[in-house]
Amino acid sequence: MSIKRKLFVIIQPLQYLQALELLQDCDENILIIPWANENNQLHKLVDKKIWNKVFWIKYSGTAVDIVKNNKAIKQMLKELGAFDEILISAYYNEFMNLIANSNPLSNKVLLEDGNATLLIDSSKHYKSIKFRSKYIVCKILGFDIRPIDNATLVTLDRKHKMATPLIAKNIIVNDFRKLQSEVVKYDLHNSVYFISSAFINAGMISRENYINFLLKLAKQYEQCEFKVVLHRFDKKTDFTEFNGLSHVEVIESTGPIELYFKDNMIKPLKVITAGSGATETLELIYGFDVNVVIPKLECFYLKHRKNMELLIEHFQVSHHVELL
Repeated sequence: MSIKRKLFVIIQPLQYLQALELLQDCDENILIIPWANENNQLHKLVDKKIWNKVFWIKYSGTAVDIVKNNKAIKQMLKELGAFDEILISAYYNEFMNLIANSNPLSNKVLLEDGNATLLIDSSKHYKSIKFRSKYIVCKILGFDIRPIDNATLVTLDRKHKMATPLIAKNIIVNDFRKLQSEVVKYDLHNSVYFISSAFINAGMISRENYINFLLKLAKQYEQCEFKVVLHRFDKKTDFTEFNGLSHVEVIESTGPIELYFKDNMIKPLKVITAGSGATETLELIYGFDVNVVIPKLECFYLKHRKNMELLIEHFQVSHHVELL
């Protein structure tokens, strides 16, 4: 078996778990982590011993970052050399596009990005004048930030198959087999876990509307412990409305929710999501029957309601979706 040179560019904890599933010890595996500041949860997850080399990059990978750090990026590309395969974790990250396009002969693999993957075909991100301006500036510096196409797409082994985005030439179905092998049977806890989504941080909904949604949901479960696990972009101090509710606990994210129940040896009475990607990963890894409860469409800002409609339609194929 010939050794392959593989480059993984990972920006989110969930994509790192996917990378571990695809990792082959016989290959030469290089890892780049953008946005590697002190708050990045990947600092706790990455085991340097399993990688041939790890590059920690402080910037997130926007076009502005590329312009500011163009000399360092060129030096890194020279040091990295050519790869047989490049695996990236975000379709909308300009730095990842740059890395992929710098190796035109390599096989390109796009890791699943939860709900963002579902919306690729409907996105107008790369058709805007704003992106065209970024493309021209980066081109002058010698960088190609065009979105990847003809990629191999990693997708979950879902209850039902989602429509394959047009950019995908092949599909790899990820069943998290390695992670599943580490999961054991746990004692049942009398607790309901709500896995929060990044609606506030993404500017999709007002803080007031989202808090009111959570308060209504918590009221439905007054007879048991109701635990809200925040998205990694949210802070516990922004959810003080729950401080006076004795049955509610707000938990800050310390890593991917896909590891939370394994690390804490918890099997909850019920798991609820607002339609996050964790809906399907938790079902796949643990066999949880996850309920989907989403704020009513009128709670979201108008420009985001179409995407929410698409998200609801996706989950209605395999779940009962409650709008609250």
